[in-house]
Amino acid sequence: MYIVYLRCQPIGIHLFRVEAELDTASVRERNPRGQGERLRAALIDAAIELLADLQNVEQLSIRAVTARAGVTPTALYLHFADKQALIDAVKERCFAELISYCSRAMVLDDARANLEAGCRAYIQFSDERPGYYRILFHTPHDPDCDPAETLEQAQKQWMPIAIEALGQLIRAVERCLPPGSDPVAPSLMIWAGLHGYIGLRRGIPDMPFASPDDYVSQLVDPYVPGSEAAA
Repeated sequence: MYIVYLRCQPIGIHLFRVEAELDTASVRERNPRGQGERLRAALIDAAIELLADLQNVEQLSIRAVTARAGVTPTALYLHFADKQALIDAVKERCFAELISYCSRAMVLDDARANLEAGCRAYIQFSDERPGYYRILFHTPHDPDCDPAETLEQAQKQWMPIAIEALGQLIRAVERCLPPGSDPVAPSLMIWAGLHGYIGLRRGIPDMPFASPDDYVSQLVDPYVPGSEAAA
């Protein structure tokens, strides 16, 4: 376009007009304060809505996310380097919400009661934020990888906020155990029990599963002493 324009107009006039157009475009494209953060949040919201209905993150497309957010695909790259960066931000949002749910519940002085409150909050999170909960377990893993021998080995590939979320459960279990006890194994058993309960209760809703309160009490019993454990 500008090549044709140069043939028709003196160079000096053309350069002046181009500079004026660039200055105007620069002013027009500058986001008001806070608008960039709102757009970033809107893109995360759109990705969460789409991922809640997909089977795994590989099916998520940049074009679908930006269409849901009402912006062009190029707008996403102003806030995220690539799709993986967006997915990481989505998972951070979901883990932060899970941690918040459990933190609000785990304020009791009694260690056993506090642990049970956190477990019930975990179930509540899956009920009230089902899309968020599914997203936390959407990332596919290599089926041929060797299982980690220690928690530290497993966590090398985890996001820091995911480690924080599991650490919340481990600390609650540790408070219930005798000094010097290893809380990792019972914590993983309790986590597995919660996840299985949530999945089966959702997948087979007509089965007479115990209520969350009753289930949590029975789940914790084999791994944690009674409520008189030291706080």
